[in-house]
Amino acid sequence: MNRLSTALALTLTATLSACGGGGSSSGTPAAPPAPAPAAAVVDLLPTVGDFYSYTRTDTLLVDQPGATTETQTWFYTGAISQVGGDGAWAERVLGEDPDRQFADLSYSPDGGLKTTDSGPCRLSYVPVLYESQKNLAPGTTWSSDVVQVAAGGCVVLTAGKLSATASALETITVRAGTFNTVKVVSTRTASYSNGYTSADETTEWRDVVTHRVIKYSNRSNQVSNTGLKAALTSTAELAGFASARQARSNFNIERFAGPWTGSYSGTYSGNCVGQVSRDGKLDADCGDGAFSVHGDIDASGKGNFYLTVNGVRGASFSGAFASPYTINGAWTAGAASGTWVLNHK
Repeated sequence: MNRLSTALALTLTATLSACGGGGSSSGTPAAPPAPAPAAAVVDLLPTVGDFYSYTRTDTLLVDQPGATTETQTWFYTGAISQVGGDGAWAERVLGEDPDRQFADLSYSPDGGLKTTDSGPCRLSYVPVLYESQKNLAPGTTWSSDVVQVAAGGCVVLTAGKLSATASALETITVRAGTFNTVKVVSTRTASYSNGYTSADETTEWRDVVTHRVIKYSNRSNQVSNTGLKAALTSTAELAGFASARQARSNFNIERFAGPWTGSYSGTYSGNCVGQVSRDGKLDADCGDGAFSVHGDIDASGKGNFYLTVNGVRGASFSGAFASPYTINGAWTAGAASGTWVLNHK
């Protein structure tokens, strides 16, 4: 993993709640503080199928002789996967880079982040982490002390403090559209079980209705367990979204970008592994290299694909995405037919 990816893995555990991550560690987290009283932060509950897709640019400068500045731009998407009867919800965060760990997040009914689960590592926030407040009137301030408790060997947050202020109401325009927002300025300090520490300064613009982040800018000053210093600056903005309760959306193709795996069944059956590009082109190898699938996906999630066997174009595919992380449809090849499904890794 390069320096930028390593720094991101640490920063993503403590910045946007839309990204979760972790790694191996033998460190033991400190005893968690007593839970803080609940503070409702959500005016508008999400609906299954809602999504928020971001474009993000990270620039890393390592403080050592000969170090060069590294910059990467990438997309990630958080899609609502479940909403409980009590209003609690789950969100799946996926992106285009297979080298980054993304996560399933769970939230309390009042909008507090409870857990992040990246597969090999499940982290619980104690107490529940409130990155926003229901009252975001200019002048509102709040703070939160939080640690993470891990199931399995993971890098965990052993001490973290968030202090934030809602400073102003602003109308901003990003790629996904124009939004009425609250500008929130915050600082965050964090210590991790592998010896890393970070101090962040963040400015966010949150939607006044959903409290979702529309745009943000962050600077993270980090120190490794060997004393190596680095500064990571990050900027992001909303590139596409859908909110059923608001009856408002702006679809973007990039929410499908990244690695996909799946299977086909019917007259024939097998597995597929593929990639979707930022402009919606799918290329996948299926049946252990016996054939390949190619096609195009539009911003609404509809796709038309074709099968190639020994260089000859054959069976047709059609389908539509049920969410940014699942697509399914039907295939035909002469008298043969069946169904297929792909899932975002």
